[in-house]
Amino acid sequence: MPWSSFIAFAFATAFSPGVNCITSMAHGTKIGFKKSYPFNIGVSLGVIVVLTVSTLFSGTIMRVIPQFMMIMQAVGTAYLLWLAYGMLKHEGGFDSDKSGGATIRAGFFLQFINPKAYFYCITSMSTFVLPYTDNITTIVLAGAVLVVVGFLGTAAWAIFGSIFKKLFSKYAKITNAVLALLLVYVAISIWL
Repeated sequence: MPWSSFIAFAFATAFSPGVNCITSMAHGTKIGFKKSYPFNIGVSLGVIVVLTVSTLFSGTIMRVIPQFMMIMQAVGTAYLLWLAYGMLKHEGGFDSDKSGGATIRAGFFLQFINPKAYFYCITSMSTFVLPYTDNITTIVLAGAVLVVVGFLGTAAWAIFGSIFKKLFSKYAKITNAVLALLLVYVAISIWL
């Protein structure tokens, strides 16, 4: 198994902008890293489920992936655009102590409509792992690497948001617009 390529892919994908990272940064900015932590845990738990299903049914998923991915792309795009709209309509700054959507449940269920989560799991397992091994220990280890790296990615974005909370609060409208544009970019990139 090409571990170095696999790990490089995992880091590049997990740390690049996506709905998990952008939402995590928004939570980190709004309520701080500690209070946004449950969302990041929920994301990881959701990724574990998506990863397990993707790995167990990789052959079937790869045969039906065009139809499945079209549905996920449409649902994911609609959700991202809804998030972007909500971000633009948000009038206030980031001084709230309420956790809002920064819950384990929100992070968990987000993964089931997050096309990037499916891309992350299916691509990494079907490209870097399953063609090289059927050893269950190696497959589980590779899955654990994906979950840990994914968690590090969302946590890093939450930390970034919490570090720059004062700056982002001072320029809340601009920050919201930039985050909304990033979400629109992610929604468009799903189709490219």
